[in-house]
Amino acid sequence: PALLLSPSDLSSYQEVVGRDRVVENTLFAGYPASITADDAGEYSLIEMSQNGVIVTPQKDAQGFWIPDQVRGVWEETGGLHGTLGAPTSPVFSDGVSLRLEFERGYMEAPLADGVSARTVWVTISADDVTVRYVDPAGELARLGDVEGRVLRQSNGTAWYVSDGVRRWIPDGDTWGCLQADKRILQGDVPGYAVAAIPLGDRARC
Repeated sequence: PALLLSPSDLSSYQEVVGRDRVVENTLFAGYPASITADDAGEYSLIEMSQNGVIVTPQKDAQGFWIPDQVRGVWEETGGLHGTLGAPTSPVFSDGVSLRLEFERGYMEAPLADGVSARTVWVTISADDVTVRYVDPAGELARLGDVEGRVLRQSNGTAWYVSDGVRRWIPDGDTWGCLQADKRILQGDVPGYAVAAIPLGDRARC
């Protein structure tokens, strides 16, 4: 049976490979197979037909995909409420390695020559992955005062910081209304730094 995805769930699915290549989502992740809530009621877990999972906040906000190839590594750390926590970025390349960020750290794997950053998860195993931990509050402090600023991640996911909480910017109209071009903090902000700010409702004008 077909699943009804919320706008934020759909946006999260579209970011599996990237909005510019959304037709390839089924190749890498498959189709949404089921949706459940975590025990604490904070996240929705979208199980994919190829055994990965998309984790989205219950609040109206962007979520992110954990590929099947590294899901076991994540679950060994305790999953959602373990040492890494929820995913906070898409799979992306920093030019040297492939990364997937979480609330309190990240996974990385070597990026082989000639292999697309978007496809390399398909070719690796859990043995290729290194888990590293960070101090999220310290990473956020490096950014300085972020109140009233827009934080943008590696894939373009953006957040407006207002009244001490981060608010997901879901579309171009909201971006324009907020005059985000004038508020944006330069450079890609790590997902774990973003996650150190409490999550609020989506940005609205």
